[in-house]
Amino acid sequence: HNPQPIGSLHPNIAPYGEIIKTSDHKQIVLAIGNNKQFEKLCNILNNDSISDNPLFKNNRDRIKNRNELHQLLEKSASTINSTKLMEDLILNDVPAGQVKSIKDVFDSNNLNYLILESTSDSNEKLRCLKTVVFKVSK
Repeated sequence: HNPQPIGSLHPNIAPYGEIIKTSDHKQIVLAIGNNKQFEKLCNILNNDSISDNPLFKNNRDRIKNRNELHQLLEKSASTINSTKLMEDLILNDVPAGQVKSIKDVFDSNNLNYLILESTSDSNEKLRCLKTVVFKVSK
């Protein structure tokens, strides 16, 4: 079973939980928690006019005008490749992540270390993800 997304909008922070689509039709979820991150996001999207717009001056305004904001962010993101966008977001400490299906996660070579494989009593191959992925050091 490949579950589908059900939404992640934060009720008191915007754009937090909004999903924008890129030029290669990938989805990026945003977790923008303050004005500085918002300004960096708009700069990365090559659209400083969004952060300069009085409708989006602060978080309260962004929540009030959330739909308009989402449309502008998605329009800007639709011109950028997801790999480039994620690289720029990470490089500039803008919290975001690419949305992946469970199938995408299991098919990813980057996450092979998280996949545990076993065999059931009926010799069926089973795959699951590690539930603890952080290393603890003393």
